[in-house]
Amino acid sequence: MWTRLEAAVEATQGMFTAHDVEEAMRASNFNKGLGPDGFDGTILKPGDATHRLTQEVTAQILGLLGNPQAIPKYLYDGRLVPLSKNKGKDQAELKDVRPIVVRSHVAKILEKAIMAKVAEVSPHLLQTRIYQTGFK
Repeated sequence: MWTRLEAAVEATQGMFTAHDVEEAMRASNFNKGLGPDGFDGTILKPGDATHRLTQEVTAQILGLLGNPQAIPKYLYDGRLVPLSKNKGKDQAELKDVRPIVVRSHVAKILEKAIMAKVAEVSPHLLQTRIYQTGFK
């Protein structure tokens, strides 16, 4: 099993480019709550070669995509937030509350880059309309 996993990790080497990461940044919605790490993705300027912070974050994310074992554990975490469906009301009953998980913006970029690559390489893996029942 470990041999197959190591082979899969080796296969990802060089699979992602800085352009992939920048496209994932552009596709991410950073107008949501901050994750547990407090990183605010709105400060990024994908495609701006002069914006040093964006270039540094892009390089770090690219390094994580090339070496998945190096992904910090905190990027797997989220913050559970109860969200009321009753806007404007002071109190909500339990039936009117839905839980959401607020994730790190860095984790969102990683996920978007990976999903875009899966869609490009193996789109059949993402055909959920047949199997999806909860959120159609």
